[in-house]
Amino acid sequence: MLSGNKKMIHYRENIYSLDNYERYITDSSLFENTGDGIIYTGPTRTIVPLITVVEPVVSNQHSVLIIPGGGYRRIVYEREGLDVGRWIAGQGYTAFILSYRMPSVNGYYSFADAKNALNFISYWAGMSERTFKSVGCMGFSAGGHLAGYITHLHYEEETSVRPDWMALIYPVISLDRSIAHQGCRKRLLDAGESEYSASLENSVTEYMPPVTLLCMQQMIRMFQLFIL
Repeated sequence: MLSGNKKMIHYRENIYSLDNYERYITDSSLFENTGDGIIYTGPTRTIVPLITVVEPVVSNQHSVLIIPGGGYRRIVYEREGLDVGRWIAGQGYTAFILSYRMPSVNGYYSFADAKNALNFISYWAGMSERTFKSVGCMGFSAGGHLAGYITHLHYEEETSVRPDWMALIYPVISLDRSIAHQGCRKRLLDAGESEYSASLENSVTEYMPPVTLLCMQQMIRMFQLFIL
C-alpha cells in the first residue's frame, strides 16, 4: 500500500518462480540479491528467475513487463523494479517485474528468462481470467537492452506474445567498443553473443512496436517537473 497525492493506492503483490509457473512464492524474505542474480535462500539456495506481479485493485486492462537494470552483473530490483511497478499499478496497470539470471560463459540466461516472462504474462492472464488490451515492455539501463532485444526477436519469430510498445529508459543500446557500456559488452560477448546482433541499432525494422526512448537528461527534467 502506498500513499500519494492525498489518496491511498492499493495493489496486491505475488512472487512466482519462472522455472515452474505453478510454484507460488509469498515470502520475499527468502530471497537475496547477489551478483549472480536473485538467490532463493531456502533449503536449495539456488538462483532462480522470478517474476513479481503487482496487481491493481482497479485494473485498466493493460499490463507492463518491467526489466530492471544493473549492468548485467546485478539487479536494481527496488529502484528500477518494485518501486516502478507499484507506481504503475497505482495508475491501473498490472506490472510484471522480472528478476533474471545473469549472462555467463554458459549462456545468455537473461534473454531466456525475459522470453519466458512474456509467456508467463499470457499464462497468468488465462489463470486469473483476465484479458489485457495491451502488453508493454519497459527496461532500465541493461534491462533496456534486454527489453529491446527480446522485443525484436519476438517480432522476428512471430511468437504469440509480443509487446505492443516499448519504453527504454537510459538503455544500453550498442556493443560497439567505442560507445558501449564496457561491462555489459564484455559479459554479453563472454556469453556468446555477437557484437553486431546484440547491438540494438542493427535490429530496427518496420515491424518493431512504438518505442519511447528516454536518456538521462530527459529523466532529470521529468523529475524536476514532477517535484515542482
